[in-house]
Amino acid sequence: MFKQLYYAVFVGLLFAFSPILATIIHVPADQPTIRQAIDVAADGDTVLVARGTYRENVDFLGKPIVVASHYILNSDVNFILSTIIDGSNPSNPDTASCVLFYSGEDSGAVLQGFTITGGTGTKWVDPQLPQYTWRGGGGIFTFQSSPTIKNNLIIHNEVTNTVGVDGAQGGGTLSYGGNPRILNNIIMQNKARYGAGIVMDYSGGIIRNNIIYQNSGGQDYGGGGFWSIGNGVEPIIIENNHIVENSVTGGGAFGGRGGAMFVWYGTVTARNNIIWGNTQSQGGPIAEVSGGTALVTYSNVEGGFTGEGNIDLDPAFETTNLYLTANSPCIDAGNPNPMYNDPEDPQNPGLAQWPSLGGLRNDMGAYGGPLRGLFPLFISANLLNQPESVAFDSLNNRYFVSNAGNGNIVQINAVGAQSYFADYSTSIRGIYILGNTLFTAGSGGVIGFDINTADTTFILAIGGALFLNDITSDGTGYLYVTDSNAGKIYKIHINSQTYTTFVSGGLISPNGLLFDGPNNRLILCSFRSNSPIQAISLADSTVSTIVATNLDYLDGLAEDAQGNVYVSSWGSGSVYRYDHAFSSPPEMVSGGHSGPADIGYNRPANILGVPNFNANTVDFVPVTPTAIEGSVITSPQNFDLQQNFPNPFNPVTIIKYQLPMDNWVILKVYDILGREVRTLVNERKAAGSYTVVWDGTDEDGRRVVSGVYLYRITYTPRSSPVKGRLRGVSKTRKMVLLR
Repeated sequence: MFKQLYYAVFVGLLFAFSPILATIIHVPADQPTIRQAIDVAADGDTVLVARGTYRENVDFLGKPIVVASHYILNSDVNFILSTIIDGSNPSNPDTASCVLFYSGEDSGAVLQGFTITGGTGTKWVDPQLPQYTWRGGGGIFTFQSSPTIKNNLIIHNEVTNTVGVDGAQGGGTLSYGGNPRILNNIIMQNKARYGAGIVMDYSGGIIRNNIIYQNSGGQDYGGGGFWSIGNGVEPIIIENNHIVENSVTGGGAFGGRGGAMFVWYGTVTARNNIIWGNTQSQGGPIAEVSGGTALVTYSNVEGGFTGEGNIDLDPAFETTNLYLTANSPCIDAGNPNPMYNDPEDPQNPGLAQWPSLGGLRNDMGAYGGPLRGLFPLFISANLLNQPESVAFDSLNNRYFVSNAGNGNIVQINAVGAQSYFADYSTSIRGIYILGNTLFTAGSGGVIGFDINTADTTFILAIGGALFLNDITSDGTGYLYVTDSNAGKIYKIHINSQTYTTFVSGGLISPNGLLFDGPNNRLILCSFRSNSPIQAISLADSTVSTIVATNLDYLDGLAEDAQGNVYVSSWGSGSVYRYDHAFSSPPEMVSGGHSGPADIGYNRPANILGVPNFNANTVDFVPVTPTAIEGSVITSPQNFDLQQNFPNPFNPVTIIKYQLPMDNWVILKVYDILGREVRTLVNERKAAGSYTVVWDGTDEDGRRVVSGVYLYRITYTPRSSPVKGRLRGVSKTRKMVLLR
């Protein structure tokens, strides 16, 4: 009832002043795609998009409508991370921006609350100089239009293809001839031959409270974070932004200039910004070219820049994100005019409301000024701290990872971005998703979190517990938790929030736990040398040994759709697979891990998530979920897949492997969600060493976006089938493409 009332109030407020009867069109409930929803939308409507990845190139068709994720309902940044417009598969390669505004849209056309990724720009003819054709706007293309673009993560878009055009610009966004409002976005890790982050081409624009971060390129005409030429009818205002760690390289008169800003001919007004950590191959971070003027005031500019109120001091960011620390010189250092004041904390009159700090005077950067927001929590260093357990949330296309080191739960979205989901301040180890609840086991007992809101919905302390570790469920309202130090398994009744001791003897360091429904039992592995894999009957709690292994210090268990069971071993730093009956020796499916802990399985994509407890990383390993029958080859001598070089790389990398005998070899590249990107080898090879070059393109020759990719070699003697199945061994490694 409360949710219905809340939703009704939201809808009422949203459309209270609409001159016509507006409609909310839900995607995918009402229309399967964003484009189809826009097709049927009328002026003033809202297209409300549920979590998911939408492989589309979205055209607003000139309509004054709101296209938004569920972020607009409660300002939860998790909806930004998990609602993705992926423009990497365009129907026309010359119209390959993720989102397009080129039909005269005004400020009533609103794009809000998305991750915008994979765009490679749109080809357009210059109205002033029709002999020139350009490609621009990887993430967002705006042509003679003035939309509102706010609260988005615009990431990993690339405009570098100059074939058939005179230049490639605006990796994140491009505006020609309009006056867009670009507010409270993160524009990061985009690439272009010039203007990698934002381009204003004879356009006005308001660019306010954005984080413009780690964009790169600029080989032709510079401009890492921002690039402009000329002016439009309205001025260009750049206010209260972080323009940080952008970079350009190149030579000649223009290339490699202006790591932060490049201003050509026209005038740009910039105030209350932090311009820091940007690099360029010539000149300073702000380039003024051919009469271009940057009117910079009350800003922190590394290396200094002439203008009222400007400073040149280390901004003192927090160590894991771009918030300001309490001793930052940027606090209360922006323009003193009250119109730029930070919002006041209602509980502390005269003081700014967090994340603004100090008094009410404007704080320089994205966290100061009237429109500052909370959204950039996920711009951070690695958030993993002794990662213990991985669970895949199929409803929201993300991974949860528990941190044993500090009690945080981190979520990782489809583009690999990390953000905090919940913080219980005590060590959290095992995690398990049941319905809409993420159950956790750790030093705080068993805790349940709503997967949509992160609210705590279940708390149960277990008296006398020594080291709660893994957790699973039988699907009938009960949870089971291992206590490694006490040698016990507890049974928890969810509805009554009570527990009993289910097993109290016969176990040594019980660790990973898995429910085996067809056999009505739990499967258990132990953190000890020569660990057996055991079964615990749910009928009478008796313990038996399924298989005696020679594997040491087993931690986690996972199961695929075929019933194959995966187990991680600290002793070898590897993950092994058994068939559903444990009738064959284990196959090593992945090695080279550092303290592989409680593994998780992404069934839709057949991806293993392997937390590296000692390395503070998670490896994502694609697997083939076919049953394994008969004997298998285990780590043949001199079979090797080497780490690619260089890594990270751009645009090509070298992969080497070696074979001890004549065999069929398959070498494939996958993205982080397990989608196949490219087959590099699929043929019989003689024994020997081989080198393969990957140029960062997919099967159709299209460049793939920056990010983490997996490459996996399968070594299969095709002449030796066993009961119609193929025997083999695989290895997987990770590589990073940075365009």
